[in-house]
Amino acid sequence: MSGATCVANTTCSTIDAAKCVNSDCFVNASPPVCMCRAGYEIHNSTYCSDINECGGSNSCHGNALCTNVPGSFRCSCNAHFLDMSGVGTTGIICQELAGITGANVAASDIKLSTVRVRWGSGSTGDNFTIYLLEEGSTSRVQEQVLAIGIQEYTFNGLMPNTSYSFNIYRRLGNVVSTTATINFITLPNLAVPVLNAVSPSDITSTSIKVTWSSVREPIDDYTFSVQPAGGSISTESIPANITEKLLSSLQPATQYTISILTRFGVNVSSASTLQQYTAPNPPESVSISTTSTYGELMLTWSAPTLGTTDNYVVTFNPTGPTFTRTTGATSGIITNLSPGTTYSVTISSQFMSISSTTVSASG
Repeated sequence: MSGATCVANTTCSTIDAAKCVNSDCFVNASPPVCMCRAGYEIHNSTYCSDINECGGSNSCHGNALCTNVPGSFRCSCNAHFLDMSGVGTTGIICQELAGITGANVAASDIKLSTVRVRWGSGSTGDNFTIYLLEEGSTSRVQEQVLAIGIQEYTFNGLMPNTSYSFNIYRRLGNVVSTTATINFITLPNLAVPVLNAVSPSDITSTSIKVTWSSVREPIDDYTFSVQPAGGSISTESIPANITEKLLSSLQPATQYTISILTRFGVNVSSASTLQQYTAPNPPESVSISTTSTYGELMLTWSAPTLGTTDNYVVTFNPTGPTFTRTTGATSGIITNLSPGTTYSVTISSQFMSISSTTVSASG
């Protein structure tokens, strides 16, 4: 048309546009041209294939994971790294969330069923997570979430002589640090100190000398207990280098239950126990006198004021007889003695086959 301006038709037909895959159709020439969209490269005249930006250089941080997506890519910071990228971007700047430093388990903090763990201070993070793993298991034991600023924790109720690992990491948002791990073994069961049989020479009416075997394992001390029959128990601590104890101010002819165990921290061993009687008190008011019969002597005594006896043992010298009297007897006549001879006599009480000290008289 005269005087009119003609503009080329730049719109592709529906049929031509459908031929362009991952590209846009343009009518700048004949035939129409397919132009690849951003993130795609030409494969042929109508098909554009996705560019794998992760296969070459990209803007992801060195500690970020690049993930290819159709026509683009995504960056995401690796585990233990904080995403410090600007608004609207991810994985461009990644900063590691520092792990825990100074985690340790001192030998003196490892006990039979407890352990105290410590770690360095740190202000970065929302909290700490700590837990134990028993050797050969992946199940967390006594997991705890602790506030930032806490630097030690004591685990209780552990198994003796068992291998554990202590694990700790910090959390900030949804990011956790690397896990610091310390391995340790709880102490074995404490050895039991064995009480020795009490020697007769170590027993009196008011005392018992008790001895026991020492233990090789390191311990803090012994716990020693004494209880008279029908009485209350008394307990004391005895240093680890001591292996004997003299019990004094006891009651005569009385049964005592004696126990000892080892202690290390909050842990204690099984107890070794024995029962022992004290000796009876000796008879009192012992005297010898003659009788109206030639060659005879009368021996008399009285029962101990305190305690009880089973019997009395009497011995005459020289060449005199030894005889036993039951508890109720308090006298005896010795016959067939030599006239004009001075005799001495010793007498003792017996209780549970334990003899008292002797009392002497002569006549």
